[in-house]
Amino acid sequence: MRLTANLERNGIVLAGERRMLKIEGFALGNSPREMTPEAVSGKTLFLATTNGTPALLAAQGGDPVLVAAALNFSAVADRARNLFQERGELVIICAGREKQFALEDAYTAGRFIKAVKKGVPPKKLSLNDAAQVSLDLAAQQGGWQDALGASDAARQLGEAGLGDDVRFCAQPDRLTIVPVYADRRIAA
Repeated sequence: MRLTANLERNGIVLAGERRMLKIEGFALGNSPREMTPEAVSGKTLFLATTNGTPALLAAQGGDPVLVAAALNFSAVADRARNLFQERGELVIICAGREKQFALEDAYTAGRFIKAVKKGVPPKKLSLNDAAQVSLDLAAQQGGWQDALGASDAARQLGEAGLGDDVRFCAQPDRLTIVPVYADRRIAA
């Protein structure tokens, strides 16, 4: 914190959470509703999260690493489909929750798999067990609001007073941005 005390004056904003709560001394938490144009436009955001940061670090070196959610689902799915058709392979990494399975991640992965495999001949597509289970889960869960709202994370966020974040994040295609992670940075 001492080293970063003057960063905000230089257009850098600290944001992040630990176990859902804003890190003490940070300007922003991890709530997407905090990431308003007034708060982040034209600034560099240093973001640290309990689950997303380790997942991105594990993906470091992938080419490319696309950052996806329901909010930018179709844009990322289109890009992922094109990459799969060019390369013949695609890896989906789920952040999970504290190194455990997370329903919302598996559901989203299943939706991506379904979107990417459209138009791909079955002989050119091989799914591992996790991909098949995610695909099956997505087919059974219904829509984004139901699936994400049914997760343990949604329950805990609700208990922490952040239930509106879940409803906000379960709105597909609000954004057309396809963020790419490389060299420990996410850029559009």
